[in-house]
Amino acid sequence: MIQREAQMLSPEALAAWNAYKVPVILAEWKLSEEEQKAFDALYEQRTLELMRETVLPIARKHNLRVDWDGSLAQRIHIDGLVRINII
Repeated sequence: MIQREAQMLSPEALAAWNAYKVPVILAEWKLSEEEQKAFDALYEQRTLELMRETVLPIARKHNLRVDWDGSLAQRIHIDGLVRINII
């Protein structure tokens, strides 16, 4: 976590972020504009870390082709998937 951004979050927002596995409705937080910017930056950082360190290596390990420019603005295209229906 980026220390400066973490310090900008209220205790409630920081607690919710640290427990991000639990669904949270952001509208209920009533974040200030500064807190929202800090949260957005933290969200982008964590999401990109997850993609680069976990999702992409797993996809490539299974010989899947990944087309992605590394930004959240572009959708990730994964090619080489085979669907198997188990009856």
